[in-house]
Amino acid sequence: MALKYKKESYDLEVIFDDYFLKYFNPLAIKEETFKFVPFTKKNSKEKPKTLEEINQEDFEKQKRSRWVNGDFYIATYIDSDGDEEFHPDYDVYEYASQVLFKIGKHEIDKEQTEKVVMFVHNLRLLLLLYKADRWNKRLGLLHTRDRDLTLFEEIEKITYLKQLLDKLENSENSEMILRRKDEYEIVITSESQKIPAEDFKPILLQYAERKYYEFIHRYNAYGYLPLKDISTIRNRISKLPQQEIAQPNSDISFAMNILSAQNINPFFTYYYFSRLESHLNSLIASKKEDPIYEFLKIAVPELNRAIEDNAHPKFKKKDKHLLLFSLLRSSKFLPDRKALELDGIVDVKEDFIKQLLR
Repeated sequence: MALKYKKESYDLEVIFDDYFLKYFNPLAIKEETFKFVPFTKKNSKEKPKTLEEINQEDFEKQKRSRWVNGDFYIATYIDSDGDEEFHPDYDVYEYASQVLFKIGKHEIDKEQTEKVVMFVHNLRLLLLLYKADRWNKRLGLLHTRDRDLTLFEEIEKITYLKQLLDKLENSENSEMILRRKDEYEIVITSESQKIPAEDFKPILLQYAERKYYEFIHRYNAYGYLPLKDISTIRNRISKLPQQEIAQPNSDISFAMNILSAQNINPFFTYYYFSRLESHLNSLIASKKEDPIYEFLKIAVPELNRAIEDNAHPKFKKKDKHLLLFSLLRSSKFLPDRKALELDGIVDVKEDFIKQLLR
């Protein structure tokens, strides 16, 4: 069967109305914070906006709308009578017609056809909204990223800095002891000296700051920080030995981008490096899993609700399941599984949707 593909492209702003807000929470994932305050001309009378004002404006916009884009494909073939037919996996309008009116798309009238088209259109936009917030910002990156075992070495460095900051922020529960070794590298315990917290905290602060500055410089993370912090770090780092700059696609930089999309930026805190360490561990775990399943477990149940709320009172669940499957097939949001290929068994494809709805 020779298939002919057609593409329908979406690139538009979705204004949130009651329909979309019922099935999509625009504030579930926070937008990435602005990195810098916009430049204002020196002689301009306009007062520059603060970073807080900019972020508030962005927050308000985030509640109102979202820009989405994506492609949906339709596959057709020529049957034995010379007529063009949709491949069942892509026949989204047929399943939508069955769900809404319990009759096929060729049997409905003009008004019903318009309802089917709008129904499918809204479902596609809903899927694109989840793609914009859940897939593009994190899960899609995990899906396409090639990870390797050097990540373990990166985590050790993050853990070391995290532990330094933990001791610094909890100095009352920490202690510093100076130990001396003999010629055989054995510690002379009788000469060990404990340094009081009020004395070792400035020493620990200076050392932790140095490690933090080296981290920011090595991973070229200046763009996440306020301008005043950038100036301080660049000044301090210039007095240190030359530091290696990590490649932009390093695992650390990748995890930092994920955190930044959640408004968590690399400040000098235990909280940040604890979160970064956690995300790096997640990257290792994700190597064994396909992130597309995590995305579908989020998006498909909401698409299912949107379908059921607008469906015919006596719709068939099989039509609903195949409508969901055709939406995923046409948007290329299916995992790479032999059983789900075009020549796969229909019941297996329906079972796949059922699993996502459990």
